[in-house]
Amino acid sequence: MRFNLKPTTLITGAMACLIATTSFAGSHETGMQDKGHKMGKEMMFENYDANKDGMVSQEEFMKKPAEMFKKIDKNQDGNISKDEHKSFADMKMEKHGKMMDDKMQKGDKMMHDKMEHGDKMKDGSSM
Repeated sequence: MRFNLKPTTLITGAMACLIATTSFAGSHETGMQDKGHKMGKEMMFENYDANKDGMVSQEEFMKKPAEMFKKIDKNQDGNISKDEHKSFADMKMEKHGKMMDDKMQKGDKMMHDKMEHGDKMKDGSSM
């Protein structure tokens, strides 16, 4: 099976990705994470704003989905097969899993350091 995407499908997909990414980032903004996610959103916008004029044109916006399509279409035949799509999705899931593992490890270390620093009486309490 081949996926032969029309330009309108690419635009719709790109918009969905952009909205999902910003919604996901926005839904996790708390405390110190707030600054990181805002910086991430700004970096994402700057990534699309190729000419750095503070706006993203349709041409600039459409460049990213075209690049993504090329990444997925491993044999560069202009179509994405089920196998190419699965391979890409598996790679993204693996990458996301590693990123989440890294975040969990950093969070665990921060919590451990905070508990150790706050435990002045060395009895397991933070008083």
